[in-house]
Amino acid sequence: MTERGSNTVELDDGWKLFYHGVEPTKFAQAGVGVLVSPQLTNRVDECISLGEKVCILRLELFDRCLCLIL
Repeated sequence: MTERGSNTVELDDGWKLFYHGVEPTKFAQAGVGVLVSPQLTNRVDECISLGEKVCILRLELFDRCLCLIL
């Protein structure tokens, strides 16, 4: 994939890809992506970029919030 910036892509069979990378005007090989299964896509609250290689994925699970640092 050669996409840059931040986006969410819906893939086949309900899978979702959340990714954050460098700005489209900057040439670099950096970024982070999270592939979420169809069972959890409706539980994703947000995906926040903390830089070129780190993000937080917030999931709402039952009565709690799970934050994954990737």
